[in-house]
Amino acid sequence: MAAPYLSHNAYLKRLFGEKVHRLSIDAGFACPHRAEGRGRGGCLFCDSRGSGTGAFDEGRTVSEQTKRAIDRLGRSGVRRFIAYFQAFTNTLAPIDTLRSVYREACRFDGVVGLSVSTRPDAVADEVLDLLASFAPEGSEGLDLDVWLEIGLQSACDATLERLNRGHDVACFSDAVKRAAARGIKTAAHVILGLPGEGPDEMARTAALVASSPLQGVKLHHLYITKDSLLAAPFERGEISTLSLDEYIPLAVDFLRRIRPDQVVMRLCGGAGKGELLSPIWKAGAGEVADRIARKMRSEGLNQGDLSE
Repeated sequence: MAAPYLSHNAYLKRLFGEKVHRLSIDAGFACPHRAEGRGRGGCLFCDSRGSGTGAFDEGRTVSEQTKRAIDRLGRSGVRRFIAYFQAFTNTLAPIDTLRSVYREACRFDGVVGLSVSTRPDAVADEVLDLLASFAPEGSEGLDLDVWLEIGLQSACDATLERLNRGHDVACFSDAVKRAAARGIKTAAHVILGLPGEGPDEMARTAALVASSPLQGVKLHHLYITKDSLLAAPFERGEISTLSLDEYIPLAVDFLRRIRPDQVVMRLCGGAGKGELLSPIWKAGAGEVADRIARKMRSEGLNQGDLSE
């Protein structure tokens, strides 16, 4: 049954006519917010690998990571792929380095998309020009479906300050507008259940997503890893996380507030094995998505209704 919102799978099947799989690539980029000498320390929720696989630190090049993933998925019949640069800040390098790294992953047969995850304060105009060159009619001649995924987390500056994000909402909005001016598709990363936030703050974030020239959103609950800066205050009882029963209605309320044309690229997140401190849900990503869809349908909400 079709999801009651525009799912990522539905979007990709509409665009390419078949299943497309994302390849998570760790290119060894750093984070400017953690840079030595700046004294910022990084975002409180971030783990030590910046949500990456750690493959680069294990000695695997971008080419090796890409080829290994393509070979593995190819055995199950998948033929098309998105090169997804996930770990830390994937626009944090000289332009020539970024161009070389993106090309390294996108040169493989079957790669039809490029997705780059970053911070809003690391989106220089020259980076946007580079990304545009990989899109259809761009100078790279690759005609890829190009996305820039930008960490927002919340539309409340007070929350961003509590999280030690190092940027404000205006910085995010500026990056999205400059990307849109170049025809680059953008998606916001958002976390529900952040410290100090309730339904009103989360609704405010949804309203910003809906009113921005964003093509997509990645949504997940606040989860705490053992090596994050949130671990200590959580263990002292100063902050809490959402149960699955608490998260489902919040996610549904968020989805009903965004535009029907915005692609929902993720509905929950998680940490690596042995890294998660809280919350411990028995449900996997598929079950979470199913429960959200069932609740949306029970409330008469239908944002997408595109066949998967």
